[in-house]
Amino acid sequence: MTERVDETWGSDMTETITTIEGRAYVFIAVDHCSGEFVGAHAASGASRWEALEPIR
Repeated sequence: MTERVDETWGSDMTETITTIEGRAYVFIAVDHCSGEFVGAHAASGASRWEALEPIR
């Protein structure tokens, strides 16, 4: 944990299957100090570039 907001963020990804679109990847980012939600992004691919989208 950190003592200042916007110092350290955590991220995670999950994969799900949809009946129409197929695979979908959901990326999230959370501030470690405040626990606040920073951003989210859903995509059909799981590249390193897609993983950066929640913090843009």
